[in-house]
Amino acid sequence: MSKKKKFFGLIIIIILLATIFSTALPILYSNDKAGKVNKEIQNIHFDFLKNETKEYVLLFFGYAGCDNICPPALSAISQIYNKLDKKQFSFYFINLQPNIFKDEVDPFAKAFNKDFKGIYLDNKKLIDITTKLQVKYSPINSIDVDHTGFLYLLEKSDNDMYKQKFIYTARPFDIEYISNDLNTIKRANND
Repeated sequence: MSKKKKFFGLIIIIILLATIFSTALPILYSNDKAGKVNKEIQNIHFDFLKNETKEYVLLFFGYAGCDNICPPALSAISQIYNKLDKKQFSFYFINLQPNIFKDEVDPFAKAFNKDFKGIYLDNKKLIDITTKLQVKYSPINSIDVDHTGFLYLLEKSDNDMYKQKFIYTARPFDIEYISNDLNTIKRANND
């Protein structure tokens, strides 16, 4: 094997290990059963949230058409969502797959819950949101795709902006724990 091939092979291994480590890192610094990480980021504004009226927004980033990480995660999130006050919470599935048709994303999300909203973003907006929220994923056009599979909670703040409150990192999602936690957050903020 040539030195050039060995070098590129080593680079690929380093990139894969860095991705795996950065994906697992939030779990390592959470002592919470659900891997809940306090990660407040202020003044979040994304175009798809401009008409959102609900106080809390849950986000999940995945690949429309995914058949390994997304279906069990979205099924669990649907169960969590069904235990929440729908007047206070919205859920958005953000597509990470660049080579899918826009009109396939919302039906994919709605297949798990009729109230879910599927969002297709152009590359610039996708980079913006994944950078701000520090979402880790592989943006390659292949069948073997990977992403963190975390659940993000945003809370409405001043001027119709949002702030990120938490990330739930442990998978599979603990349905009872997370739904109770979200309902507790809502009650605490309403008191």
